[in-house]
Amino acid sequence: MTTHHTQLPALLVLLLGVPAAARGGAIDFEQPALGAAVFENGQNWPGEFAAGGAVLNNAYDTRFGSWSGWALSRATDTTTPGFTNQYSAWPGGGAVGSVQYAVAYSGADVGAGVAPVITLPAGATPVSADIANTTYAALSMQTGDQFAKAFGGPTGDDPDWFLLTINALDAAGATLASLPFYLADFRPADNSQDFIREGWTTVDLSPLGQPASVALEFRLTSSDNAGGNGMNTPAYFALDNLVLQTTPPGDFNGDGLVDGADYALWRNTAGPAEELDLWRANFGAPSPPATALAAAGVPEPAAACVLLASLGPALLRRRPINVPSGTRRTDRFATDSRFCFHTTR
Repeated sequence: MTTHHTQLPALLVLLLGVPAAARGGAIDFEQPALGAAVFENGQNWPGEFAAGGAVLNNAYDTRFGSWSGWALSRATDTTTPGFTNQYSAWPGGGAVGSVQYAVAYSGADVGAGVAPVITLPAGATPVSADIANTTYAALSMQTGDQFAKAFGGPTGDDPDWFLLTINALDAAGATLASLPFYLADFRPADNSQDFIREGWTTVDLSPLGQPASVALEFRLTSSDNAGGNGMNTPAYFALDNLVLQTTPPGDFNGDGLVDGADYALWRNTAGPAEELDLWRANFGAPSPPATALAAAGVPEPAAACVLLASLGPALLRRRPINVPSGTRRTDRFATDSRFCFHTTR
């Protein structure tokens, strides 16, 4: 098989592939600093940890020293298979050369533990994130292990897949929108198109930017599963550089501005009176830079009325959806998370 290597720096995607109002920063998971430790799996946390205003959940079991949810890591082992190497990102470190990154283990998808959840700062919507396989999951898919099969099977023809689904949740925990992202996919009839993602890929999260969303939930599924006991593929992935945009009150279409397009949307959907009051109070307010959580300014309502009269019907804008490039085929590896691409290493 042929492994394709595509260099696609995540910073370039962040600059060119996301809305202008969202540029300027990301939650890079360099804090809290690990110091001399290689990882933190929740042993020293009170069930969660904060990073850049977001809160990441963690469930640590003191009886067994096991965990689920999120951990922090700076591990760099790209070759050791198996559970003992569960904290390494397959690219060999964080995205764009960073030191620390987050590792997710979805215990809920293997019958023991919680699903990884990120609670967003108030008023924030997701823009993008860098995502990679872990060495543990990638090598398991590549060559198989004592629990999981090698993707593709003995002939390479088995239509295996490893799917990350990211859900936008409201305050009640209901799913508002979902975004699929394949960490490995061997379903193509042409085996040369099979892949396990090897590098960091910048994923556009803007389709999850629902007005009522307060959290992101991450779930994993695989073609290799054990029925009611969940999947056999190790339920891990790595995440870095989570970019958020804070939407000012009155920005009903989520484009980062409070303008005539928001009034048109409010009017055409028969929005409540209190939303019109928000729009009047914040007309002209731009979105703060990414990850900045400052309050939006309050301009004069009279100026809004004058400008609205001159605007007429406004066109609503949607953020572009950027399909992550670099998907490619890979050779089959065994027990850990690192297939197919070289994007940023």
